[in-house]
Amino acid sequence: MKFILSLLFVYSSLTPLFAAGVIQLHVQQDELKIDRQFSVDIIVDKAPNVYGVQLEVKYDPEMFTPVDADSKKKGIQITPGDFFQKKNLFTLKNKVNAEKGLINYIVSQTNPTEEVNGEGIIARLIFKSTGKQGLANISLKSSKFGTRSGKVVTLSTGSPLTFVIKDNVIIPPINEAMKTNLASTNKLVISNVGILIGALFLIAVTTVIVKKGNTSTDTV
Repeated sequence: MKFILSLLFVYSSLTPLFAAGVIQLHVQQDELKIDRQFSVDIIVDKAPNVYGVQLEVKYDPEMFTPVDADSKKKGIQITPGDFFQKKNLFTLKNKVNAEKGLINYIVSQTNPTEEVNGEGIIARLIFKSTGKQGLANISLKSSKFGTRSGKVVTLSTGSPLTFVIKDNVIIPPINEAMKTNLASTNKLVISNVGILIGALFLIAVTTVIVKKGNTSTDTV
């Protein structure tokens, strides 16, 4: 009975609680080739105490082909991550619709496992290019977390991933971490330039004052 209650968040119609964390997609590789597989991680950061999750991912089926993570099971599955404890993890749904480009993933921990929080990988998606050229998107369409008491928790969702497939090469999007590093670098450069300009200004002012002082001395 407690286990069933822990899954009620999947069907709950209550207004969700909004938390400060974020859930987003992340590409591992910096260089992708059209004839090789690549992975996209669904990661969470600053998550509150949660017990399960319900996800829906949308991708372009004309551009990407999903790779099955478990050939022993019927259909196409994705790989569970390390955010939830795999030992006591119950999978309610792990299904990839290759025709529509939809991935549905619903999991919940079971007793006696405690709630988890913080950061980690919820699941990993593996794709391969179909060979078609152009733009291709992978996005997190919806996500809901559930607590052990059955409450629904919603986090901020990261931006979709847009790939450029051209000349047999897949150009991945810039990760948020890279954007942050670039922004920090730009701020550092601007800050250093400001310090340099300030220092030059002080030197110029000091030089003028010294020259005026020398001129006054010569006049006397």
